[in-house]
Amino acid sequence: FKDGFKILKKMLTLCRDVRPLFFFGMLSLCHVITGILLGLPIIREFLETSKVPRFPTVILASSIVVLGVLWFLAGVILDSIARGRKEIKQLFYLSK
Repeated sequence: FKDGFKILKKMLTLCRDVRPLFFFGMLSLCHVITGILLGLPIIREFLETSKVPRFPTVILASSIVVLGVLWFLAGVILDSIARGRKEIKQLFYLSK
């Protein structure tokens, strides 16, 4: 198990560094789905009774969705940085 965890950690690190949009996009998708699943019963109950009885769950669900959006934006920013670095490396290689 020890070596397997090291390999898994290395795979995740490489995925994060080489394909940041995919990595952070998957993380974002998990957070957004979790937040929506937590919020659906509360939205349904609000539509039926016009009351929100579970405020901590509402706060948790909305926070998780916001965190998911932030993960996605971080992935977009890091992907553009990685793409720029890759282009610079290619231009440097071609200039030799």
